[in-house]
Amino acid sequence: WGASLEDMAVAVQTHRAARAQSLAEDATDHSAQTIGRADFEARRGALSPAITRYFSEAPYEGPRLAVDLSFVSEAYAELRSGLGAADIFYAMKANPHPRVMARLRDAGAGFDVASRGEIERCLALGVAPDRMSFGNTIKREADIAFAHASGVRLFAFDAEEELAKIA
Repeated sequence: WGASLEDMAVAVQTHRAARAQSLAEDATDHSAQTIGRADFEARRGALSPAITRYFSEAPYEGPRLAVDLSFVSEAYAELRSGLGAADIFYAMKANPHPRVMARLRDAGAGFDVASRGEIERCLALGVAPDRMSFGNTIKREADIAFAHASGVRLFAFDAEEELAKIA
């Protein structure tokens, strides 16, 4: 299929081009309800009936992001089936909305976290620390200590200096 983890989280529709807003604010204020399910193959690259209905009924209040949560589950299952036994870690910066994250948590996804705040959000959603990977390119020592104290044991690094901080 070739979709990235970032691609699997969204069915995006904007009414007009406008200045980009914070994804977390946009998703929190304007997320669509999950309504119905359509055939996964037919939905690739197309808006689902739920998203189409949402945008036809909702008054225009500016750019927004709408996510059909059934698509999130189906795309994750498709990715999972293609990767076999590989562990999948969702980069929550792609869409940190609690409903998207809960859907992925329930499907068995792990989470790529890059800050103390992201670790706290995962823990608040009941994500076990062994399902988190701390992967910020430049990690603060205080954040590494917090991650470790929280039970996170998987760390990604790309420089010797970062390895020294983790050690």
